[in-house]
Amino acid sequence: MHDHGVRNVVIPDKGKPTKAQHAVEHRRGVRRTIKWRTECEGRISTLIRGQGWNRGRFDSTEGARIWVGHGALAHNQTKIAALTA
Repeated sequence: MHDHGVRNVVIPDKGKPTKAQHAVEHRRGVRRTIKWRTECEGRISTLIRGQGWNRGRFDSTEGARIWVGHGALAHNQTKIAALTA
């Protein structure tokens, strides 16, 4: 992945990490990327449980983009409503 220009490769290896892997996995950029990915997965989980996102109703990449956009808007509206109530 580094050969293709990816700076922070965040794919965990199986097993106990070596000292070199440990040093790479604890760099600031990698930690920030892991936190970002974890936050995204939490939001997706909330959408699946609360907004009926358990099944995608699309048949193309454009349809998937629209579905994700609508899900993000629904999630944001839910959060705004909870904060203003």
